[in-house]
Amino acid sequence: MNKILTIFIIFLFFSCREGKKTYTSINGFKSQKTTEVTFEKESFTFKPINKGDTAQHVYKFKNTGKNDLLITSIDVSCGCLIPDYPKRPVKSNMQDSIIIKYSSKTKVGRQLGRLIFHMNTKPKEEHELILEGVVK
Repeated sequence: MNKILTIFIIFLFFSCREGKKTYTSINGFKSQKTTEVTFEKESFTFKPINKGDTAQHVYKFKNTGKNDLLITSIDVSCGCLIPDYPKRPVKSNMQDSIIIKYSSKTKVGRQLGRLIFHMNTKPKEEHELILEGVVK
């Protein structure tokens, strides 16, 4: 009877513990802590470009929280968007940037590209950046 009671208590102890989420960056850095981020701007409209040309914009941001900022994944609306982002954790109160390049090889007309960066941030983990313009 004591063995059953001991097993039950151990099971109860482990099942009642609140598990912390582990954030893993694209390059393998890990953290169980969240932070906050502030972007200078989250959208940009590029000047008209010719088909085959490339447009780009630098999105500046600051880690305004107390812990390291990790980019855990990126969703892009098309293969024409190429993000260049910090590969290491961004320390608290540090500024950094994300460069988005847009390749217009197969595009013509009004374009709208969306990138969603997943980060260890609160109150939300997803941050959408928009790059739009016209391809002639």
